[in-house]
Amino acid sequence: MIQCSQTDALQFQIALFLYNLGLKTNGVYEHPFEVRYNDKEGLFIYAEDLIEENFDSHICQIISELTTAAGLEIIEFTYCVIGEGFSSRSHFGGTIEIYSDATMKK
Repeated sequence: MIQCSQTDALQFQIALFLYNLGLKTNGVYEHPFEVRYNDKEGLFIYAEDLIEENFDSHICQIISELTTAAGLEIIEFTYCVIGEGFSSRSHFGGTIEIYSDATMKK
């Protein structure tokens, strides 16, 4: 959860929507990010079928603007990868960090 104002959350949602619209218009993939906000807990960003390529430079810029608006230096995404079929070793994950200067660290 990211603590930010409702206005900042709305601006972030609009930026994601407009970016996605541009992708669809150009026949390119749709970004997988979903966003929910409530006054008590803040902004929640999640995705299914997330791959590293989803964090292109434009998405990193949009996230960095939210990072700055929320007064943060970094937003960290955690992920879990589930392999084909269930086994005790099929689950692994990691983090992707987006900084206020729009750089990314995996």
